[in-house]
Amino acid sequence: MNFHSGAITDMAVSDCYNMCVSCAEDGTIKLWDYVTMMPLFERKFKGRANCLDLLKRSDVNKGRVAVVGYDSGIVRVVYFTETSIELGIVQKAADAPIVKIKYAPSQNMLVTASINGEVFFFEVSGQADLHKFEPVCMVQIPDKVSVTDLKWDNTSTKVLISADNGRVYEIARPNPASINNKETYLQEDYPIRSWQMKMMEFQMKKNQKKDEEEEERKRRARLRGELKDEEQEQDEDWDPECITAVTYTNDKSG
Repeated sequence: MNFHSGAITDMAVSDCYNMCVSCAEDGTIKLWDYVTMMPLFERKFKGRANCLDLLKRSDVNKGRVAVVGYDSGIVRVVYFTETSIELGIVQKAADAPIVKIKYAPSQNMLVTASINGEVFFFEVSGQADLHKFEPVCMVQIPDKVSVTDLKWDNTSTKVLISADNGRVYEIARPNPASINNKETYLQEDYPIRSWQMKMMEFQMKKNQKKDEEEEERKRRARLRGELKDEEQEQDEDWDPECITAVTYTNDKSG
């Protein structure tokens, strides 16, 4: 089954039809019937397409709305008709490449993440006005880390973000009524929770493994009372590894 001329960068599967949508580095969006293994429609836009998401089905959107993030920082919303892929909305979301994009399960908010840690929230309406696409605010993750994954929780109240610095960040969904974005969308002091994911010893690379001779010298020194017992020593910290994926669990989603 032929997909794209270049590497496929993302794919989303419909929750109501035998179809999936894929995007690729050549800028192409393709709609597929995965039962017949046949392509239905395709459309190409300028630039590399990095990520996409399908809006959850409602009586209004019919499960035929997708959003795609591009290397140029542009976001495109497309509609799947009976005969083609139609362009609906074009919005500049960041100066850097968009690497992750997700609709909230509630269908009334969209979040994008750029490669340098800019997280942008947009108000949308998947159950009433499909043309609604209003910028709410932007939140900058500290140290301008490279985002590797992004997930909403089941209640659409917060997003979880993983990064290449070994940290996980959580950002609460903004309330548009309480956001002042008249002068800038960037919210300087927006609260962000974060956790450092430490490596276990079995995850260490070979060059990070403990030196056996050095450990033997320490063991003998402990026997002579020259060193503290091992359990009294501070835990050793190793350089964090990139976290490639993240998700919520035990959030009553089943």
